[in-house]
Amino acid sequence: KAEPLYQQSLAIPQKSLGPEHPAVATSLNNLAVLYHSHGLYAKAEPLYQQSLANRKKALGPEHPDVATSLNNLAELYRAQGLYAKAEPLYQQSLAIWKKALGPEHPDVATVLENYAKLLTSHSPATQLRNAPPPKANGPAVITRPFHAIGAAFAGQPGIHCMM
Repeated sequence: KAEPLYQQSLAIPQKSLGPEHPAVATSLNNLAVLYHSHGLYAKAEPLYQQSLANRKKALGPEHPDVATSLNNLAELYRAQGLYAKAEPLYQQSLAIWKKALGPEHPDVATVLENYAKLLTSHSPATQLRNAPPPKANGPAVITRPFHAIGAAFAGQPGIHCMM
């Protein structure tokens, strides 16, 4: 039921303000959050990427809304176990938040927490704990755990829905 409303809320600013306006970036982000929360990662990723690109172009690379987009894209990658893609995005987001709002701002804490979750799930101890048992006469393989996202995402810490 929500998807058509998000799509409509995206179409309106695209038509009236143009495809690169920050309001379009916000609507793209919100539709991506919906898809992300339902595990539709392939649909969410290009929307997060477009939101990020629009915000960088319209607002500059150090704007807090850019940090939000970086965090949300990093959360998507973390949810898929794509740690190498997520980590630099968390680092960029964190640097922007600290510079723009100071190290004590609540949004800095949110990104720190998300980044810590990545590092925890990506740590060698976690990988070993989640590794399958070694096969007889075969190499031991260390796998990274896959992290699922809960269904009700928009109100949870870590992902930012912007209205």
